[in-house]
Amino acid sequence: MVNSSKPHGHFAGALADYRVIPVDGLSISRRLGLGRIVNSALLGALARAIGAPQLHVLTRALIGEAPKLHAENIAACEAGYRSIEAQLQGAAA
Repeated sequence: MVNSSKPHGHFAGALADYRVIPVDGLSISRRLGLGRIVNSALLGALARAIGAPQLHVLTRALIGEAPKLHAENIAACEAGYRSIEAQLQGAAA
């Protein structure tokens, strides 16, 4: 997984031996009011990419650990998760 707005094909040449899944964490975070703080978006994306932990576990962790902006962090985590979900479903088709 890489934090990038570039499409998957952009990485095919340079990283042909690797499975690269891009997620635009910066765009997600900015859209949801977190500015340049991409942690939650990338957390959700990584969790979906590796298949664990489940989204509800991440939500509980963010409520307990995020210092502020709980709703925004949860929304960013969910958006990161969904962005990877869409890519994985597209790859399976």
